[in-house]
Amino acid sequence: MLGADLTVSRQPSRCRQRAEDLVGPALQLSLEHPEASELLAALGLGDIRLASRQPAKLDLVFSAGSAAADRAFNIDLALGDGVQMTGDGRFHTRARTFSFIGEADRIVGADWLAALSSGSGDTLISPLLAGLSGEVALAIGQLDAGDLGQVEDATLALSFTPGRYIVERFDGRIVDGPLVEGGLSLSGDLLVGQDVFADLSIAISDARPVFRPAAETALTFDTLSFSADSFQARAAGLQDC
Repeated sequence: MLGADLTVSRQPSRCRQRAEDLVGPALQLSLEHPEASELLAALGLGDIRLASRQPAKLDLVFSAGSAAADRAFNIDLALGDGVQMTGDGRFHTRARTFSFIGEADRIVGADWLAALSSGSGDTLISPLLAGLSGEVALAIGQLDAGDLGQVEDATLALSFTPGRYIVERFDGRIVDGPLVEGGLSLSGDLLVGQDVFADLSIAISDARPVFRPAAETALTFDTLSFSADSFQARAAGLQDC
Protein backbone atom coordinates (compact mmCIF):
# COMPACT_ATOMS: atom_id res chain seq x y z
CA MET A 1 0.00 0.00 0.00
CA LEU A 2 1.60 3.25 -1.18
CA GLY A 3 4.99 1.54 -0.94
CA ALA A 4 4.50 0.83 2.78
CA ASP A 5 4.56 -2.37 4.82
CA LEU A 6 1.09 -2.85 6.30
CA THR A 7 0.05 -5.31 9.01
CA VAL A 8 -3.50 -5.77 10.36
CA SER A 9 -4.26 -7.84 13.47
CA ARG A 10 -6.82 -8.25 16.27
CA GLN A 11 -6.01 -7.58 19.92
CA PRO A 12 -7.56 -6.31 23.18
CA SER A 13 -8.32 -2.59 23.02
CA ARG A 14 -5.79 -0.16 24.52
CA CYS A 15 -7.97 2.91 23.86
CA ARG A 16 -8.49 4.81 27.11
CA GLN A 17 -12.26 4.91 26.81
CA ARG A 18 -14.90 3.64 29.26
CA ALA A 19 -15.08 -0.14 28.88
CA GLU A 20 -18.89 -0.14 28.64
CA ASP A 21 -18.66 2.10 25.57
CA LEU A 22 -16.59 -0.44 23.61
CA VAL A 23 -17.79 -3.71 22.08
CA GLY A 24 -15.92 -6.53 20.38
CA PRO A 25 -12.18 -6.94 19.75
CA ALA A 26 -9.84 -4.16 18.67
CA LEU A 27 -8.30 -4.00 15.21
CA GLN A 28 -4.66 -2.92 15.06
CA LEU A 29 -3.12 -1.44 11.92
CA SER A 30 0.68 -1.10 11.77
CA LEU A 31 2.30 0.75 8.90
CA GLU A 32 5.94 1.44 8.08
CA HIS A 33 7.34 3.41 5.13
CA PRO A 34 11.02 4.15 4.40
CA GLU A 35 10.33 7.72 3.22
CA ALA A 36 7.87 9.71 5.33
CA SER A 37 7.70 12.66 2.90
CA GLU A 38 6.68 10.35 0.03
CA LEU A 39 3.93 8.78 2.12
CA LEU A 40 2.56 12.18 3.15
CA ALA A 41 2.60 13.41 -0.45
CA ALA A 42 0.72 10.30 -1.61
CA LEU A 43 -1.94 10.93 1.05
CA GLY A 44 -2.30 14.57 0.00
CA LEU A 45 -0.43 15.89 3.06
CA GLY A 46 2.72 16.99 1.27
CA ASP A 47 2.53 20.43 2.91
CA ILE A 48 3.96 18.81 6.05
CA ARG A 49 7.60 19.24 5.10
CA LEU A 50 10.15 16.74 6.38
CA ALA A 51 13.79 16.04 5.69
CA SER A 52 14.45 13.33 3.12
CA ARG A 53 15.34 9.75 4.09
CA GLN A 54 13.20 9.89 7.21
CA PRO A 55 10.98 6.83 7.85
CA ALA A 56 7.34 6.83 8.92
CA LYS A 57 5.79 4.47 11.45
CA LEU A 58 2.13 4.34 12.46
CA ASP A 59 0.35 2.12 15.00
CA LEU A 60 -3.41 2.61 14.98
CA VAL A 61 -5.85 0.63 17.12
CA PHE A 62 -9.60 0.81 16.40
CA SER A 63 -12.31 -0.35 18.82
CA ALA A 64 -16.00 -0.38 17.93
CA GLY A 65 -18.19 1.81 20.11
CA SER A 66 -21.67 1.01 21.38
CA ALA A 67 -23.20 2.88 18.41
CA ALA A 68 -22.87 1.09 15.07
CA ALA A 69 -21.02 3.97 13.39
CA ASP A 70 -18.88 4.90 16.40
CA ARG A 71 -15.15 4.08 16.52
CA ALA A 72 -12.65 4.73 19.30
CA PHE A 73 -8.99 4.77 18.35
CA ASN A 74 -5.49 5.04 19.77
CA ILE A 75 -2.67 6.42 17.60
CA ASP A 76 1.11 6.32 17.86
CA LEU A 77 2.73 8.16 14.95
CA ALA A 78 6.39 8.84 14.17
CA LEU A 79 7.48 10.79 11.09
CA GLY A 80 11.25 10.53 11.13
CA ASP A 81 12.90 12.74 13.72
CA GLY A 82 10.46 15.58 13.03
CA VAL A 83 7.09 14.47 14.42
CA GLN A 84 6.10 12.20 17.28
CA MET A 85 2.38 12.13 18.14
CA THR A 86 0.29 9.93 20.43
CA GLY A 87 -3.26 10.09 21.70
CA ASP A 88 -6.81 8.79 21.81
CA GLY A 89 -9.86 9.79 19.88
CA ARG A 90 -13.33 9.02 18.66
CA PHE A 91 -14.76 9.07 15.14
CA HIS A 92 -18.43 8.77 14.16
CA THR A 93 -18.72 7.83 10.49
CA ARG A 94 -22.36 8.85 10.02
CA ALA A 95 -22.35 12.11 11.96
CA ARG A 96 -18.89 12.97 10.53
CA THR A 97 -17.63 14.02 13.96
CA PHE A 98 -14.13 13.60 15.39
CA SER A 99 -12.54 14.15 18.79
CA PHE A 100 -8.91 13.72 19.83
CA ILE A 101 -6.83 14.19 22.98
CA GLY A 102 -3.10 13.72 22.67
CA GLU A 103 0.41 15.13 22.60
CA ALA A 104 3.01 15.97 19.99
CA ASP A 105 6.68 16.75 20.44
CA ARG A 106 7.08 19.13 17.50
CA ILE A 107 4.75 20.86 15.00
CA VAL A 108 5.27 23.42 12.25
CA GLY A 109 2.00 25.35 12.53
CA ALA A 110 1.64 26.65 8.97
CA ASP A 111 2.53 23.27 7.43
CA TRP A 112 -0.11 21.36 9.39
CA LEU A 113 -2.84 23.93 8.80
CA ALA A 114 -2.10 23.87 5.06
CA ALA A 115 -2.07 20.07 5.00
CA LEU A 116 -5.35 19.66 6.87
CA SER A 117 -6.99 22.29 4.69
CA SER A 118 -6.00 20.31 1.57
CA GLY A 119 -8.95 18.00 2.21
CA SER A 120 -11.00 20.08 -0.24
CA GLY A 121 -8.78 18.83 -3.07
CA ASP A 122 -8.76 15.49 -4.89
CA THR A 123 -6.50 13.50 -2.54
CA LEU A 124 -6.62 10.11 -0.84
CA ILE A 125 -7.38 11.75 2.48
CA SER A 126 -10.03 14.18 1.22
CA PRO A 127 -12.96 11.72 1.69
CA LEU A 128 -12.05 11.49 5.40
CA LEU A 129 -11.86 15.27 5.87
CA ALA A 130 -14.87 16.25 3.76
CA GLY A 131 -17.65 17.58 5.97
CA LEU A 132 -15.77 16.67 9.15
CA SER A 133 -16.27 18.61 12.40
CA GLY A 134 -14.99 18.03 15.89
CA GLU A 135 -12.65 18.94 18.74
CA VAL A 136 -8.94 18.55 19.41
CA ALA A 137 -6.94 18.98 22.64
CA LEU A 138 -3.19 18.76 22.18
CA ALA A 139 -0.10 19.25 24.33
CA ILE A 140 2.79 20.40 22.10
CA GLY A 141 6.42 20.26 23.15
CA GLN A 142 7.60 22.70 20.47
CA LEU A 143 5.62 24.70 17.92
CA ASP A 144 7.17 26.61 15.03
CA ALA A 145 4.95 29.72 14.88
CA GLY A 146 6.66 31.32 11.88
CA ASP A 147 7.68 34.96 12.34
CA LEU A 148 6.47 34.85 15.95
CA GLY A 149 9.23 32.36 16.81
CA GLN A 150 9.43 29.01 18.59
CA VAL A 151 6.81 28.26 21.27
CA GLU A 152 7.44 25.54 23.86
CA ASP A 153 5.28 23.70 26.43
CA ALA A 154 2.13 24.69 24.57
CA THR A 155 -1.45 23.56 25.08
CA LEU A 156 -4.05 23.81 22.35
CA ALA A 157 -7.82 23.36 22.48
CA LEU A 158 -9.77 23.91 19.27
CA SER A 159 -12.98 22.95 17.54
CA PHE A 160 -13.53 22.87 13.81
CA THR A 161 -16.12 22.69 11.08
CA PRO A 162 -15.42 22.58 7.32
CA GLY A 163 -13.33 25.65 6.47
CA ARG A 164 -13.29 27.05 10.00
CA TYR A 165 -11.00 26.48 13.00
CA ILE A 166 -12.07 27.95 16.36
CA VAL A 167 -9.11 28.24 18.73
CA GLU A 168 -10.71 28.00 22.16
CA ARG A 169 -7.34 28.36 23.89
CA PHE A 170 -3.66 28.29 22.99
CA ASP A 171 -1.02 28.95 25.64
CA GLY A 172 2.75 28.59 25.50
CA ARG A 173 6.15 30.13 26.16
CA ILE A 174 8.09 31.88 23.38
CA VAL A 175 11.74 30.78 23.41
CA ASP A 176 12.98 32.28 20.13
CA GLY A 177 12.19 35.21 17.87
CA PRO A 178 11.41 38.88 18.51
CA LEU A 179 9.32 38.25 21.67
CA VAL A 180 11.63 35.81 23.42
CA GLU A 181 10.71 34.66 26.96
CA GLY A 182 7.17 35.95 26.57
CA GLY A 183 4.08 34.04 27.62
CA LEU A 184 1.64 33.66 24.71
CA SER A 185 -2.14 33.34 24.98
CA LEU A 186 -4.32 33.21 21.89
CA SER A 187 -7.93 32.51 20.93
CA GLY A 188 -10.20 33.22 17.98
CA ASP A 189 -11.18 32.10 14.49
CA LEU A 190 -9.33 30.95 11.38
CA LEU A 191 -11.40 30.81 8.19
CA VAL A 192 -9.74 28.73 5.47
CA GLY A 193 -10.79 28.77 1.82
CA GLN A 194 -9.20 30.26 -1.27
CA ASP A 195 -7.46 32.55 1.20
CA VAL A 196 -7.01 32.57 4.99
CA PHE A 197 -8.67 35.04 7.34
CA ALA A 198 -7.74 35.21 11.02
CA ASP A 199 -9.62 37.07 13.76
CA LEU A 200 -7.70 36.47 16.98
CA SER A 201 -7.31 37.75 20.52
CA ILE A 202 -3.62 37.72 21.44
CA ALA A 203 -1.80 38.48 24.69
CA ILE A 204 1.96 38.53 25.25
CA SER A 205 3.26 38.81 28.80
CA ASP A 206 6.77 39.43 30.22
CA ALA A 207 8.68 39.21 26.93
CA ARG A 208 12.30 40.39 26.90
CA PRO A 209 12.87 41.45 23.30
CA VAL A 210 16.03 42.95 21.87
CA PHE A 211 15.67 44.92 18.62
CA ARG A 212 18.76 45.71 16.54
CA PRO A 213 17.92 48.45 14.01
CA ALA A 214 21.61 48.77 13.09
CA ALA A 215 24.80 46.75 13.45
CA GLU A 216 25.98 48.54 16.61
CA THR A 217 22.60 49.66 17.98
CA ALA A 218 20.27 47.64 20.21
CA LEU A 219 16.96 48.47 21.89
CA THR A 220 16.43 46.25 24.96
CA PHE A 221 13.27 45.84 27.06
CA ASP A 222 13.38 44.54 30.63
CA THR A 223 9.84 43.22 30.12
CA LEU A 224 7.19 43.86 27.50
CA SER A 225 3.51 42.92 27.73
CA PHE A 226 0.62 43.75 25.42
CA SER A 227 -2.72 42.41 24.21
CA ALA A 228 -4.97 42.79 21.17
CA ASP A 229 -8.65 41.85 21.47
CA SER A 230 -9.27 41.58 17.74
CA PHE A 231 -6.16 41.09 15.64
CA GLN A 232 -7.21 40.48 12.03
CA ALA A 233 -5.09 39.27 9.12
CA ARG A 234 -5.71 37.91 5.64
CA ALA A 235 -3.35 35.94 3.40
CA ALA A 236 -3.73 34.81 -0.20
CA GLY A 237 -2.48 31.35 0.80
CA LEU A 238 -1.28 29.51 3.85
CA GLN A 239 2.29 29.84 2.72
CA ASP A 240 1.92 33.63 3.17
CA CYS A 241 0.75 33.45 6.82
